[in-house]
Amino acid sequence: MKKQLKILLVEPNWLGDVILTTPAFKAIKEVYPKSFLAVVVARKAAPILENNPHIDKIFKLDEKKEERTIFSKIKFIKKIRTYQFDKAFLLHRSFTKTLLVFLAKTKEIIGYNYKKRSLLLSKKIPVINKDSVHKQDYYLNILKISGINIDNKNCQVYLGKAEEKNLEKILPQANHLNGNYLIGINPHSNWPPKDWPLSNYQKLIKKILNKYPNSTFFITSKNKQKNIPAIFTQFGKKVIDLSGKTNLRQLACLYSQLDLVISGDSGPLHLAGAVGTKFIAIFGPTSPSCTKPINRTKGYLLFENDICPVPCYQKNCPKNHQCMLKITPQTVAKTTLALLTKRGRSF
Repeated sequence: MKKQLKILLVEPNWLGDVILTTPAFKAIKEVYPKSFLAVVVARKAAPILENNPHIDKIFKLDEKKEERTIFSKIKFIKKIRTYQFDKAFLLHRSFTKTLLVFLAKTKEIIGYNYKKRSLLLSKKIPVINKDSVHKQDYYLNILKISGINIDNKNCQVYLGKAEEKNLEKILPQANHLNGNYLIGINPHSNWPPKDWPLSNYQKLIKKILNKYPNSTFFITSKNKQKNIPAIFTQFGKKVIDLSGKTNLRQLACLYSQLDLVISGDSGPLHLAGAVGTKFIAIFGPTSPSCTKPINRTKGYLLFENDICPVPCYQKNCPKNHQCMLKITPQTVAKTTLALLTKRGRSF
């Protein structure tokens, strides 16, 4: 009897990046239909891969907490080793993760040929400049060179009934009448320079309510934000603060029920696209050509950075983040109304 092929895919760390890799799972199964496919993913992003019909096993890794010590890493290695993986695709460039897979006695290890881990790789993929291509192409190129072509690159998240039940406690607060809308606003990212000012979101909501006065807005964020309630108090129940109140799968389900999500360049932006919700993406220091959502969803990319080279990684911006400030509430409101009235175009 022929042995089942066992494949391990090692994910990048960030939520948006993990979402961008989701087309890989189906593609691998199409090439190796009877294979056992497992994934190593950061614990914080792991929930977004749950219910995926193409994944057989999820290994959750947290190198800052649960797997921080040498002892816990050895335990993790032993757990992977029991599966006796035949192939591992390293989408993450990390030396540590490469070493974990190597010590787990994986037979073939495939990844970009970064100098520190070169000796640990079985198949060395020539390194490409990660800022010269879209992040999804950067990751999926490893599979492409390995003979796994991915024709459908649209990202997808698979939801379940558990998330829908949790939503029943949230959505009844909102009026979803004909001509009124449910709109998500995600004002915070993992890097403050990518955030559009809260005061601009405040002005934006005013403009939308002037047109659709019974619409409801949901403020979302990974953590509870102290400044959110104060700045949106004037809108009463028309703005529902859910910052720090939803897990990833609840957030995905919430977004799937909304008419529109407005966000900076962030994981939740990609999440909105992956569940099929229209979006407006506000870009500044990062490049839309490298990190825009990939899906069939109608969306707008707002980007007016002609001030400095992009992507820009300066923490202390000498130009006071003008790349974000150039995008005005008037511009976002105009784009929002175009999408809500279905007059917008897809990018």
